[in-house]
Amino acid sequence: MSKRSFLYCHPGALGDFILSWPVLAAMRDIFPEHEFIGIGRYPYLELARKLKLIDSIHDLDARYLIDFFSGKQLPSELGKQEGGIIWMSDTSEIKKILEPITSQPILSLNPKPEISCHITQYYLRQIQNHYRFTISPQVIPLPQLSFPRPDPDLIIIHPGSGSPEKNYSPHFYVSLSDFLGKMGFGKIKIILGPVEIDCRRQKDFKDTAIIISENLDQFLEILKKTILFIGNDSGASHLAAILGVPTIAIYKSTDPLVWGMIGKEVQLISENSEEQALISVKRVIEIKKISRAS
Repeated sequence: MSKRSFLYCHPGALGDFILSWPVLAAMRDIFPEHEFIGIGRYPYLELARKLKLIDSIHDLDARYLIDFFSGKQLPSELGKQEGGIIWMSDTSEIKKILEPITSQPILSLNPKPEISCHITQYYLRQIQNHYRFTISPQVIPLPQLSFPRPDPDLIIIHPGSGSPEKNYSPHFYVSLSDFLGKMGFGKIKIILGPVEIDCRRQKDFKDTAIIISENLDQFLEILKKTILFIGNDSGASHLAAILGVPTIAIYKSTDPLVWGMIGKEVQLISENSEEQALISVKRVIEIKKISRAS
């Protein structure tokens, strides 16, 4: 007899995917005997599999999924589903395939809803409405990786995100790096990922220490060593936060009340003004240093 399975389709960006992880953790608790099958962007799904949130993964761009997304047929590679959650604005074609053969609901969730509460709370309420379970966010376990003791002098600053509107000028991050150096931290690094490299942002930080992270595996190795991560509303910041790395997240154009990062040691700062954002970040760092010294 084949194992019962549950489909989890999230084709979104890393930060959006991470904000759905409490939902995934809750569903695994509701259906502990099920295999969870993920469809999405392969590197993100592979990370979720490492964290034991997903059991098997299917790349969004796989050819055998073309007929699935067009509503023609369920690929044999996905097996037989008992239910599922799909993060897409239009799921009508997929539902035509799945609903006649599933015993549990196929739940569609808008990845960008117009809401005034935190996105995770919204998702959990939607699940409770469809699956008739009571879920408390306080008891949902966050994923954990085994991190060694970090370098007490290493602070990572990430100046990018998936949207330029979320970023400040290069001067902001350079000024922040200079401030941290004067505070006595010996290793302050600007980290640049694929988005920043494609935009040739190395030239913006030519006089500042830079780390290049070409993929998620490299980024995780860097995260394991840092004592503090500072970044914008980005997938990198969301990942640092949810894995328990002390994180300062700066929200310039998005609302942290809706898109705020999840984690045990996260400080959210919401400032449109670059000058005020720098003041706010400095204040948080000064408080952190005082609390660690006392």
